[in-house]
Amino acid sequence: MEENNTTKSIEQFILMKRNNTGEKTPTLKQIKVVSTLLSGEAKSPTEAIKLANYGQSTIKNPNRVINSKGVKEIMDMIGLNNMELAKTNLELLKNSYKIETAIFPPMPKQSKGEKDEEYEERIKGVITDDQIREIIGGNRGFVKNITNKNNERVVIYTAPDNQVRLKALELIYKIKGSFAPTKQENKNLNYNFSPAMLRAEMKKRNIKITDKIL
Repeated sequence: MEENNTTKSIEQFILMKRNNTGEKTPTLKQIKVVSTLLSGEAKSPTEAIKLANYGQSTIKNPNRVINSKGVKEIMDMIGLNNMELAKTNLELLKNSYKIETAIFPPMPKQSKGEKDEEYEERIKGVITDDQIREIIGGNRGFVKNITNKNNERVVIYTAPDNQVRLKALELIYKIKGSFAPTKQENKNLNYNFSPAMLRAEMKKRNIKITDKIL
């Protein structure tokens, strides 16, 4: 298999860091394991160890490499120590969002001659713009725009989307040999507020739902 450019770049960066220390550890094989995992060329520690040309006994027991002193040194060299990972977690929670769209029926307008109390009774139970903002905001989202057109209310909002970055972070933890405990620590990253969840939240609050919604 031809080594990809990302793997080469990571290897060169780690080698530069290693050579600056004047040491010969971590080894070239350990560097290869980390670089292929971080680049995505290797899909698992076992595959990375195969690509690094380790022997069969090591391939059968990849943790011997993953938990080795040399691999831990590499993670420190490239800034993937526990403090940096904590910062990454915070950035994921703050900045990972996707754009969602939800369709609601329009807010009824007050008819000419209709008394205020009659209008308020008529629209009772119909979700308001403020309620939409409050529900989405309470689920770590943010309403960007609410537009009334073609007899519909179109709501554009952001919602947490951490799937891709979470996978990358889990991969880093795998390399550090601490994947199992961090799976629990990062459970809040595996969260995506969707239109379906918005609908469920509305039901829970007894807000009126029509066939048009979502």
